[in-house]
Amino acid sequence: GIMDHITFLGSYENIERIIPCADLIMQPSEHESFGLTPLEAMACGVPVLGTSSGGIVEVVEHGVSGYLAEVGDIDTMALYAIEILTDPAKAAEMGRRGRERALSTFPRDRIVGEYEALYDSIVRAPVSATAPRDPHRGGSHRMDTCAPRTARIRVRPRECARPGRCGHDGGIRTNSRGHDL
Repeated sequence: GIMDHITFLGSYENIERIIPCADLIMQPSEHESFGLTPLEAMACGVPVLGTSSGGIVEVVEHGVSGYLAEVGDIDTMALYAIEILTDPAKAAEMGRRGRERALSTFPRDRIVGEYEALYDSIVRAPVSATAPRDPHRGGSHRMDTCAPRTARIRVRPRECARPGRCGHDGGIRTNSRGHDL
């Protein structure tokens, strides 16, 4: 069966070494705040198949860097996957165009700067005694007490297995304690 052809790697620290080996990255999420996995695939020149939900639609251009299907439309996703996997020229072109989009639309320097500016504005904002309640905590805590008062993004060097193909050869995002985001 198909299980003889699948290897589950579990947690893998240097995913940017594996993504370029893929022929297709699928993200059939029902809800997705941002399409980070598709963006990583695109930066590595790998076509993407995802759902038309959440932030994925901001990242993947349907028919250009991959395909988008409605949530739960497995038949359409299967057809798109077969189309990409059986047409190496189309897969290569989608991968090339996806990489171009990832590097031009989501460049690391600009994006990191935008996050730093956002975090800085949050840290510098006055704390209101009537701050909204955190709905994830049953309304019992103010939102400003649920998050640290300081945040930063630290960029450190990272190796890339295929620096010519993958866009992650220069940095990794971490939180203020040095944990990967």
